[in-house]
Amino acid sequence: MPTLKNTLHKTIDDRSSEWLDRQIVWLGDYAQDVLTDVPGVLYARQINGKVIEVYNHTAMVPATFDLQVLIGRSKTLPTTWQIIAIRETYDTPAGGGQLAYHHTQHEYPSADTVWIDRKQVIPLTVLVSDSANFIVRVYGAVIHTASGVRQVSTQLVDLSSYVVTVGAKFITIETDDEGVLTVHEGTAFDAPEIGTYADIPVPATGKYLIAYVLLYDGQAVLSDNDIRVPFPLPGAARSHTHAMDAADVTYTPGVLADWDYSNDPGDVEDGLDQLAERVTDIEAVGGSTEGIQDIVGAMFSGNTETGITADYQDADGTIDLIVAGALTNSNISPTTANVSAAVNTRYFADVSGLTASRNFIVPAGAVGDIIELNIKAGDDTYALIVIGDTGITINGGSSATEWSRLFITGETIQLIADTTSNWILMIDKRIPCFAEMDRITTSITTNSAGTKTTVDWNNIPRNRGELADTTNDRFNIRRAGQYEVSFQYRPANSVTDQKYISIILFGGASGATEFGYAVNRVGATGAATLCVISNRPVTCAVADQIIAQFATEEANIGMLRNDAGDQATGGSWYSIKEVL
Repeated sequence: MPTLKNTLHKTIDDRSSEWLDRQIVWLGDYAQDVLTDVPGVLYARQINGKVIEVYNHTAMVPATFDLQVLIGRSKTLPTTWQIIAIRETYDTPAGGGQLAYHHTQHEYPSADTVWIDRKQVIPLTVLVSDSANFIVRVYGAVIHTASGVRQVSTQLVDLSSYVVTVGAKFITIETDDEGVLTVHEGTAFDAPEIGTYADIPVPATGKYLIAYVLLYDGQAVLSDNDIRVPFPLPGAARSHTHAMDAADVTYTPGVLADWDYSNDPGDVEDGLDQLAERVTDIEAVGGSTEGIQDIVGAMFSGNTETGITADYQDADGTIDLIVAGALTNSNISPTTANVSAAVNTRYFADVSGLTASRNFIVPAGAVGDIIELNIKAGDDTYALIVIGDTGITINGGSSATEWSRLFITGETIQLIADTTSNWILMIDKRIPCFAEMDRITTSITTNSAGTKTTVDWNNIPRNRGELADTTNDRFNIRRAGQYEVSFQYRPANSVTDQKYISIILFGGASGATEFGYAVNRVGATGAATLCVISNRPVTCAVADQIIAQFATEEANIGMLRNDAGDQATGGSWYSIKEVL
């Protein structure tokens, strides 16, 4: 049975608060630190100045320095200070028992700062007055214009006449120097979603922008969201110019350098007018056109430049600026003469009028110099021969020796000097020659047994670089280098069993040097047997001739017709490909 003491304790606990020893403290220590190293625990200052640590698990108040909070110790944790709530404090009570004045807690940088829009600032703001009839109210203000201090009166502005029926547009509400409002209509655009700041009309001279309004097709009512009141920048609202006759200028030094600022030309605007007058007066800044040129030219002379050379030409009053590594473009059309190249030049060559192959002579250069050659129009017969000048090498080869030739439209090379006497190939966009010949009419039906017969080609399906020659049934080499030659021969049905067929490739200056050979024995099905040489590499010089011949053990074995030049049919063909 409970005793009287236990009964009294229980009654007191039931009727008393959970919190013991409640008091007001200020968050933060004397270094204005609020957060401790323990999550959820804050520093606080008691009324006697002592700094304590309080737990923020219950009220979860913001960690704001000097914030007044109510703390206490609960019955369950009597040794731990905990934050109970924020103590609302205001400077003075409001009349009539209403909420006390508390503007400070909404001012920056308080935790409950209220951020406002430009339209909440009453002077010169614009708000909807009658949304259905597109009427806005412009709130007045005292303004300072070029005409002095003026007043814009609060007034209604009717925008209904500007309502859009197709697309969208911006209109602006503007004031002039006297405070008189006008509406400026912008150019229409397709839809409100694509409008940009560039579509907002720019105020004319003497006008100031107050607000701009978006109007669009299907807009039933006007909303405050359709209105923007931009924040003006000092001096940026409109343009302002002054004009003054030279006779009105009270201070006129002989040259601008004589102005020692000791003579007051008047107020600031008058001073600017006088300065503008002096700047536009040739006598004020140099005495003559030559004087102006010399002043500017001196700024470019005697300096240390990096990556650019500046040279003032006093004779003609010009300044030459040459950027290091920059290329000067040059169009050339050589015909009967060689081309002597210049360093740091990009050549665009039309070689279609050459009467013979001509030299493109590469000169001596400084390290880093560049020469670029582009063939913008090629030639089927002649070429530009890239060759070093006397004592000059390309890619470390022999001096004054041909390096390569260019003759195909679209070819490009770029050389860079690594020494004063050697150029290296930095960009190589030469286009490989590629040609093919075949036979697309009647088969060759006669030949002598064991005799080499040159194939009579009568079709050229491919001929990049103009190597194929059906008149002489050969490929004519136009650029020295490596080439891959392929030849496929298919006999006619008249081949008998166990007879050989062969193909032979010849090259050299007269096409007399044998470099490829293939022999097949014809089996029982004879006609289906192919004799092939594929991708045979050969080193060729300019003017070499590549000729294909065939021989058979039996006479009168012909070439099959190659259907419309299609190699896939297994007919006879002959091709060459340059390897760069």
